[in-house]
Amino acid sequence: MTINGVLIDISILFNILGFGQSVFLSISLWRTKKKRTENIYLIYLLIGISIIILNSVFRFSNYILELGGFEEISNSFLLIIAPSAYLFIQFKTGRAHQHSQQWIHYLPLFIYFGFNIIHLAFNDLTQNIKDTIDILFYMIFNIQFIVYFGLSLYRIGSIKPLPNTIKWLRIAIWLILAPWMIQLCFLIYEKVYLNNMPDLLTLNLSLLFCICAIFLSYVHTSGATGFSKGEKYEGSRISEKELEKNLNIIKNTITTEKLYLDKDISLIKISKIANLTPRDISQSINLGLKENFVDFINSYRVEAFKLSIIKESSSNFTMVGIAENCGFKSSSAFYAAFKKHTGITPKQYKDSIN
Repeated sequence: MTINGVLIDISILFNILGFGQSVFLSISLWRTKKKRTENIYLIYLLIGISIIILNSVFRFSNYILELGGFEEISNSFLLIIAPSAYLFIQFKTGRAHQHSQQWIHYLPLFIYFGFNIIHLAFNDLTQNIKDTIDILFYMIFNIQFIVYFGLSLYRIGSIKPLPNTIKWLRIAIWLILAPWMIQLCFLIYEKVYLNNMPDLLTLNLSLLFCICAIFLSYVHTSGATGFSKGEKYEGSRISEKELEKNLNIIKNTITTEKLYLDKDISLIKISKIANLTPRDISQSINLGLKENFVDFINSYRVEAFKLSIIKESSSNFTMVGIAENCGFKSSSAFYAAFKKHTGITPKQYKDSIN
């Protein structure tokens, strides 16, 4: 057996391991998809990775020609990766809510998949049309990666400090971006030097997706961080009607009494006024609003600051002084909360209204 043959066998083995990890993790996540919406998009991402890895296995093992059309179908699923990663990150970081319009992110996938099905079924499209469509969707695929992963990195970078439970997201993004950037380098090389890269290199880009799948599996089973960690109050049997009722009571109590102005506000203080237990208050905020008690209270303080800073009477106060009047204990807590809730600094906000 030649060295090249040994390398191919090793590549097939590692790709199969990566494919197995992706499938196993998808099945594990399917069990929790109703409890955690973001897991639906992670499953979509893993499906795309699995199909791409499987395509590499078939090409290495020379079965691809006997599976007529599988390669065209697998190429369609390149268009599922970037939007799925983006939507997962948006949900994971609390910036998105489930609605019926999110299918639009997958419109290029549906169109390209449908085109390939029609082409395989009828095979009456000229090769020129097929090549043009393939080039068009390859461009869309690259644009997707630039836009969606750019927005994802910006979103993660805007969260300061980044909680330990989602720091792994940045690593996962770069593991997915790596094969995309390398394939662009290969493409540039081929166009400049008019020389094709060896299949052993181009096909093994899927190994980077395998590493990503293994990394995600590690995060999932670690139990300390990531999407496997049990959410607070997960499994609670509180009804949606009761949850909505509690939230209305909590919000009305806080706004009516302006409890957010109290620098030492606590669950116990609110519970005495709202006639709810501290656990009911914490549970309702966590489950209904997907945020903790401190962030919830700070959101009111940030809004109070935004209203106060435009008043003429506030012109004699510094921004920190206004923030303290709105309930913030320190300047560091104020700046961190304001940036987290608005995405900009207090100075940038002040400059914008001026």
